[in-house]
Amino acid sequence: MRFTTSEAVLSFFDQFSTTTIDLTLTRMERALELLGNPQKRYRMIHVGGTNGKGSTTSFLRHILQENGYRVATFTSPHIEVFNERMQVNGVMISDQQLLTMTNEVFEQLGEAVQTLRLTQFELMAIVMFYYFANEQPDWAIIEVGMGGRFDATNVVTPAVSIITNVSLDHQQFLGDSLAAITHEKAGIIKQGVPIVTTAKTDEVITILQNEARVLQAPLYQLGVDFFIDQVSITNVDNTFTYRFGLDYQEYSILLKGYHQVENASAALTALNILAEKGQLILENRRVIKALAQTTWIGRMEQILDRPIVYVDGAHNDAGIEQLCQTIQQYFSTQKCHIIFCAMVDKDVATMIPKLEAVSSSVTLTSFAFPRAAKAQALLQQSTKVTTQAEESFMKAFDCVCQKADRTDVIIVTGSLYFISYVRSQLKNKNHIDCTR
Repeated sequence: MRFTTSEAVLSFFDQFSTTTIDLTLTRMERALELLGNPQKRYRMIHVGGTNGKGSTTSFLRHILQENGYRVATFTSPHIEVFNERMQVNGVMISDQQLLTMTNEVFEQLGEAVQTLRLTQFELMAIVMFYYFANEQPDWAIIEVGMGGRFDATNVVTPAVSIITNVSLDHQQFLGDSLAAITHEKAGIIKQGVPIVTTAKTDEVITILQNEARVLQAPLYQLGVDFFIDQVSITNVDNTFTYRFGLDYQEYSILLKGYHQVENASAALTALNILAEKGQLILENRRVIKALAQTTWIGRMEQILDRPIVYVDGAHNDAGIEQLCQTIQQYFSTQKCHIIFCAMVDKDVATMIPKLEAVSSSVTLTSFAFPRAAKAQALLQQSTKVTTQAEESFMKAFDCVCQKADRTDVIIVTGSLYFISYVRSQLKNKNHIDCTR
């Protein structure tokens, strides 16, 4: 099989189901073996957890790149274009590179592409590992797709791993309890490889400690082995004091929310561990600069200023909780209007009431996506008679704009697939006049 365009590559990927997931690493290991194990040719940092993986990856990439390292990143899902998933020094894989790399991979795999019955995400991960091997980065930061133990990325032996946090999500695949999900997330812990976490729930910490002890993997916990203090949150930035060992340093980040301070501290700790081991050299002035410049698409990202519109991919209960805290921290003196859409497999019974509790209005909506919940179905979980439902996002957005004052804030939130759609719809709609 040989492709002639990058569009043909993506069309082929799309033929594979994203809902049928067979949890095993056997296919990945066999395919990568046929390719000469490209994932073993560069140093890696593995980033897992329920929320915050993308932001943490961005902090890591910016710090390493600012310090002169060539850095590859693998993240998912994409927000605007598929190529976002694979980047080197913040530059996406080009269409031509995607075409060339995929053809080379398929040529070397031969019939195994079909006989191994690879999943969509496995194919993407295989192309990624092969592409990065060709690019020869100093460091590759690999974000877990889902879970950990049987995720397609869990064929690596990283220099350090991060588990940001653990909460309920993807229960149909990972288990219906926090303990079960934590066991899956802990599957990325490797023999003797340091593991960093910002998790605080006792049940989660106990499981991570036990897994780390069995594998003799040093565990670094927020509030035990590294600390954040004197956090100051403003509309301009977040400043905080970070402590690791005997070292104190004040940092500033642009990303909004206390949880982003935690994500930044996880990235700092992972890199400080590697620095202590002599695996990299960091200049603190460059670290300060990198953190202050780090952004991440689709996470409390302001996309319009008239009206003031943010998008945030809060797609599970823990993400909604973080968003509500952020609203209270940043917009307590402004009216906040929320537009929300979720996938049908999400437990929105607790999510929607939380949004209603911190906002002036909530509008539930949907969009053309196979797994998107209908607005009327979401409305059944509302606790306020003022909450509205509109199946068309653009109609919902126009209605919210008409009732919002010029100083009000509109936050569009929910599934990252929804955020991708919203950004594409609103990209060229700046300077919409609110009627009041």
